[in-house]
Amino acid sequence: MIPSKNPIIIKATELFTDHYFKYWWEKHVNPIYKYKKTSGYRDPVHNKEVGGVDDSAHLYALALDFIITNENGQFVGQEKQSEIFNIYIKPFWPGFALDEKNHIHVNLDRELQKKIEKTLLIAGGAGGYILYNILT
Repeated sequence: MIPSKNPIIIKATELFTDHYFKYWWEKHVNPIYKYKKTSGYRDPVHNKEVGGVDDSAHLYALALDFIITNENGQFVGQEKQSEIFNIYIKPFWPGFALDEKNHIHVNLDRELQKKIEKTLLIAGGAGGYILYNILT
């Protein structure tokens, strides 16, 4: 699958990924822990600059990287972050999850971008414009 170059599809997918992750986090992770997003959608040039893999889910706006923080917004440290990852995220995240030590990476199925694109195309014209404005 080739990542979409359509900015509406990219934005809609990124917003869905962000909102879905926020919802999932609130349902599954101890509320004393928060997260701080460090990376989301990346265009191919930026992805290469940061050492992302060629077929990164970031290119599809279906991935996000984050660190885990305490109630005061401070990084909990690598050891505690790995512990939280192993208790709350790895067993329950409905997609790929990886503890990269200095951050955590999660992504959703790439087929999701196709579904979002199809939904926007079906809505078409004014419907797509309205959906884009609702999402942004």
